[in-house]
Amino acid sequence: MLQKKKRVIGVVCFVLMICITFGVYISLLKIDTSVAISSNHSKMLVIFTDKNLTTHYHLANPRQKVNVLLYKQQMTDYPSALWIEKKNIFLFTTKDANGDTQLFQLDLDTKKKTQLTNQFRYVDYLRLDQNQQKVYMRVLLPNHRNFHLATYDLNQHTSDVWNSSEKDRSMVYFDYNALQN
Repeated sequence: MLQKKKRVIGVVCFVLMICITFGVYISLLKIDTSVAISSNHSKMLVIFTDKNLTTHYHLANPRQKVNVLLYKQQMTDYPSALWIEKKNIFLFTTKDANGDTQLFQLDLDTKKKTQLTNQFRYVDYLRLDQNQQKVYMRVLLPNHRNFHLATYDLNQHTSDVWNSSEKDRSMVYFDYNALQN
């Protein structure tokens, strides 16, 4: 019985020493918990879907602690969106009248909503180039089962699907580094 008590006390002391050591280590790290915005932009697009499945698109300015609702809609599928500062437009994906997910534009000055694409079955993963003129996106073509990479030219209002005849490989995910263009 005495042996058991000694063992329990030893384990408790060991755990306590580990906790104290870890606490001292953490306090010495001097972790900076402040949020730093590292870009020249003071605004960011925030997208969230609430418990009623309404997707909200907000333009937030963390420096001024201001949050402006750009658009909201009933969720049709996984939301993807971009805010283009130069043109003051908001691009987002949603289902069209045919039930296909397409690229749409909302002009934030006029509040006019325009469908930009109609040839795809599905559009997502929107990325903007450094000049804010081309949108890179992942698309699913009709009669294809695999995703492709495509671009939408905001000046010419045209889409270009990369390697559209490819039917064996699928684009799972991509990212665009605007600094490397």
